[in-house]
Amino acid sequence: MTNLPFVDVQWIGGAYSPPEEHTPEQSAALRISDDLVAEFLSADEIVLGTPMYNFNVPANVKAWIDHIVRVGKTFEIKDTELKGLVPAGRKATFIVASGSNFKAGGPRAHHDHESPYLQAIFNFIGITDTNVILAGDAKDLSQGKVKEVDFLKPLIEEVIAAA
Repeated sequence: MTNLPFVDVQWIGGAYSPPEEHTPEQSAALRISDDLVAEFLSADEIVLGTPMYNFNVPANVKAWIDHIVRVGKTFEIKDTELKGLVPAGRKATFIVASGSNFKAGGPRAHHDHESPYLQAIFNFIGITDTNVILAGDAKDLSQGKVKEVDFLKPLIEEVIAAA
């Protein structure tokens, strides 16, 4: 998922116009998005592992989200209503690694803008069964303050419970 192109004016023009009216530039801009949407919709469950950068998703994760949240593909607009188009029964688990601990009830929990964003955007397209696993204090691994097995043990238990 690295080096995804960002949504631009050609992408938007193509996404909001019928395919038969696309310019070659619009068609090219949507090609990657079409592949990502097809891959996304073929999955029964999404597991997204991502770091937290400055309290939110990194740019490459945001670019991926922008490619899969597509009018007519994963959501629709009818009059003034917006509706998710992802088939019912899909599930998503988000594993968010961060240098600090942002777990609910902790002193930094209010800085976690990533978890609510991921849940909101997936809910928007129709995936309401979501689970967030916060892998906080990951910096302790790189600083040698905790062994990998000790850091991973509770996270593996959370992943198994979420499955």
